[in-house]
Parts: sequence; C-alpha cells; structure tokens
Amino acid sequence: YPIGMSQRVSDYAVSAILQHLWKENSINANAIFHGYLLLKPKFDEISDSIREESRKKHVYDFSRTAVIERFKKECADEIRKATSNQLTYNDIPDVTKIDPDTLVTAFLLVPLRTEDESHKKFLRDITPTLTKALKNEDREERLDYTLEHKFLNKFAYFVLTSKKEEIESYVRPFADLIGDFRRTRDVADVLEEFVIAEDSLNQYDEFWTVWQVFYPKIVELCSNEHRLR
Repeated sequence: YPIGMSQRVSDYAVSAILQHLWKENSINANAIFHGYLLLKPKFDEISDSIREESRKKHVYDFSRTAVIERFKKECADEIRKATSNQLTYNDIPDVTKIDPDTLVTAFLLVPLRTEDESHKKFLRDITPTLTKALKNEDREERLDYTLEHKFLNKFAYFVLTSKKEEIESYVRPFADLIGDFRRTRDVADVLEEFVIAEDSLNQYDEFWTVWQVFYPKIVELCSNEHRLR
C-alpha cells in the first residue's frame, strides 16, 4: 500500500486490473475487494500512529518501511485470511465509519452487473455516507473533485445496469438531498452523470426508473416557493 498521491494512482491501477479479474477469477477478485475494505483502514491507522509518534520525537521523515513492517506484524491474521480467500463482507466492520476516499476506491473495484448480493448491500450501506461527503463544507471531510467525479460516474453506470427493482434503494439518498436547497447543485451533478451514462448505455427503462425517484422531490421543491427566494 503506497502512501499519498502515489497511493491514489495505485488504487486506480488496481481498480482497472480488477475489472478484468472479475471475469477470469471472481473468487480472487472478491478477496481483493474484501481485503482492501478490511485492511486499508488499518493501514491508514498505523500510518497516522507512526506519524504521531515521530512528531513527538521531532522526527519528520516519514518511513514507509516502518509502516509496512508494523502493518505486516499487527495485521498478520487479517492478511492471511485475505490472501487465502477466507474473508466475506460480514468480516468488514461498520463501513459507514470508513474514510469516504477508501469507500469510493472500494466501489470502483465492484463490477457492473454484479449478481453478488454483498456488492449490492455495500453500495446501499455507503451511499448515505458518501452523499454527506460530497461537497461537505468541512474541507477535510469532503471528497475532492476527482474522487467525486469517479464515484458519480461509476454510480450512474452501476445503477443503470442494475435490475429495475433495485434502483430506488441506490438512488433514494441522493433524491432526499433535494429537500435541502443548498444541495440542489449536488443533485444536478448526479442527474448529469445519469444523462451521460444513459447516452452511452441506452438503458432507457432504467433511466426513467431513476427519474421517477427524483421527480416527486423536484416537484415538491419547485412548488415550495419560499425555498426559491
């Protein structure tokens, strides 16, 4: 696990590679997905701990080797389970408490048209958390533009290639944002991604299923005059 910007580049590279692995060996691909969700937060905690220990000693050179060695030692059992395909989604602690950046990267690992119920549950679990992180007024808690765009793009494609009866559970948290007038720009960004995805996918019925979730909220907002002043 690299650190900083190189980590993000590595995460996206892993995501691209894993999309091919789902077709060749879904068991190993799922092991990577579950392993990332379980181990990435632990790696980050160890990184932060070593940074703090170094700061107290007035040492400001960050040692990747120290982080990796402690990570290997403290998380040996979890690493073993991940590499031997023993992890399941139930082994992951509360995903709503995981850093939004990590959640987005994990979602990028999930294949389109998945039939795995744990993948679907994962998206339903994290969507309320990520709606809060989109353009959060707290700079440290919000997603940066690149991550936000990658999430919304994948989210639109994922939803439009899902079964129609599952779509509302995915998009409802975004539709509920319309009740907060300050978040209407965020909703517009989401809808724009769906329009772009539909233009590429031609998932006509699925697109209008999405629209039917948003439409009543939009009508309610527009009819509530005091919110438009």
